[in-house]
Amino acid sequence: MVAIAWLGWLVPVAGGAISPQHLFEVEVTVADQLEASRKAAIGPALEQVLVRVAGNASVLQTEQARALLQNPAKYLQQYRYFTVPDSQPPVLKLWVRFDADLVRQALQQQGLSYWGSERPDTLVWLAVEERGSRYLVSADDDGEVHQQIIQAAKQRGVPVLFPLLDLEDQARVRFSDIWGGFFDKVVEASARYSPQAVLIGRLNRSVSGGWTARWHMVVAGQSSSWTTSESRLGSLLLQGMGDTADRLASRFAVTDSGCLLYTSPSPRDL
Repeated sequence: MVAIAWLGWLVPVAGGAISPQHLFEVEVTVADQLEASRKAAIGPALEQVLVRVAGNASVLQTEQARALLQNPAKYLQQYRYFTVPDSQPPVLKLWVRFDADLVRQALQQQGLSYWGSERPDTLVWLAVEERGSRYLVSADDDGEVHQQIIQAAKQRGVPVLFPLLDLEDQARVRFSDIWGGFFDKVVEASARYSPQAVLIGRLNRSVSGGWTARWHMVVAGQSSSWTTSESRLGSLLLQGMGDTADRLASRFAVTDSGCLLYTSPSPRDL
């Protein structure tokens, strides 16, 4: 059931909608099914949800968020345990769902921003250079980069899709276009997917094993670029997707009401 639920984060639908309950669901690793372990895990789980629905990790540094986290069990709606398939040794996970209405009301009462379930579909182009190997990440890729960025996008609640890299894409975008920073060509090729945002990443793994990424995002005609460096690929992609979510939320998250002020740009606006 959990694996099926994950698919909802990967399917682009009209207006970038995410199933609302997914925003309030989190999985955390626990040592056992004892009550003490469960109580200890609820706080970190609620932290993930607050970052996801407020739209920025800095929310956890506010007094208002710290007040909400004093009693995380108050917002708990459901929970269950499961063992990660094929994990050796077995990895036990706690799945929790928080009450969406209570969390949203608490954020709004505290004057914190709220980013609802209508979120822009983000088309992700990734060029990877890894110890002499160069490749682009496609929609049907089953490699580590693809899997890790999907996990990172899920954690921050960003609906992502990837290019097919079929003959049409290959004729319009090459590895050298992304690596060389010819982003106009990439954005033009993105129009066939009708995304609301385009994220272009250039990932490089050094001889020592560390990772560096240069990111470029275009949404509603506005572009921004930034660089991240991490020792681990998972941390790199989580940071990159976190920065992406922060930038999107700064545009679409709202305060004072539960309505999301969102207008989907047309492909030509990208």
